[in-house]
Parts: sequence; structure tokens; C-alpha cells
Amino acid sequence: MEHDNRLDIIPKKINSGASHDRLRDESELASKIDTWLEYWSTLYPDNKTVQEKLDHIDATVWLAQEIDIAPEKKESLKLGVKWHDIGRFWQYQYIGSFDDRIVHHQDIGGEFFDRLQQSGEVPNGGAADIIATSIKYHGRNTDELGLSPEQQEFVDLITAIDRIQNSCMGAVNYLEREKSEDSKHYA
Repeated sequence: MEHDNRLDIIPKKINSGASHDRLRDESELASKIDTWLEYWSTLYPDNKTVQEKLDHIDATVWLAQEIDIAPEKKESLKLGVKWHDIGRFWQYQYIGSFDDRIVHHQDIGGEFFDRLQQSGEVPNGGAADIIATSIKYHGRNTDELGLSPEQQEFVDLITAIDRIQNSCMGAVNYLEREKSEDSKHYA
């Protein structure tokens, strides 16, 4: 009986092609950021400032899900917003606040992500490069950096999502403050 090698094709198809590499890379990146966010949540369980930043990240992921973007870019966008403020936690640990006047969270986050890539803990290329660029440059002027159109698109989207969510949080915080200071109108 001749050996039926139809099944030999399956692993080749599953393991070949950029889409599988992209999915594997995105899965590794998602797992790594989830691990780090859990670490910060566990390290500072009673810290309102840190917990609000974790809530901010969750809200930006929700907003990213709502953006009308090509399906093959959606997961990279969600990962980008999930990673974009990773430097905030290192910033908080280093200086005890989220003050970019002292040390920029984009710089700390970018250095952290670069180290993860250099050590092989996260992949290089593809979604990882988009994330690295987004961590380093969200909220900054990128006009003269020479980013690729795809990098610029993600930085712009992540910056917009971040600003929208920060504006929403600012409005809620303002209303909470007003409510606590004006019991006459907010009974």
C-alpha cells in the first residue's frame, strides 16, 4: 500500500505564509502585554492612579475595536493601544507619578519594548514594529521622522484614540469633582 501523504501538506499550509506569522506574532504580543498589565495590577492593587491607567488602557482597546479599519489591521491596532502606555507604569515606579515633564513615558516604554525585542521575548517585524513605533511616538509630532505610511497611520490612530479616551476620563473626573463640591445641585 502506498503511503498517503495528503496530511503532510496540512502543517506546511498552517505554518507557511505571512498571515500565520502575523497571527502567531500578534498572539505572542497579546500574551506578553496581558502578563505585564496583570503584573502592574497586582503590584499596585490599591493605587487609584495606576488602576485608572489600567482602566484607560481597557477603554482604548474598546475604542480601537470600534474603529472602521481593514480587518487585517484591527488586531494590530488593538495591540497598539494596549501597549501604548506601557511606559507609564515604569514611569510611575521610577518617579511615583505620570509626569512627562520629568521623564517621558514614550521614551521609557520604547526602551522597554526595544529590550523585549532584543531579548527575543517579543517578535521583531510586522505588528511588533508598529507597536514599537506607536509606543515611542504616540502623542508626539512625527512630521520629520520619516515614518512609513503604515507606521504613521497607526501612530495617528492610536494618538486619536488615546486623546478621545483621555478627554472622556477628564470629563468624568470633572463631573465627579463638581458633584462632590456642589451638594446643592447634585443631591
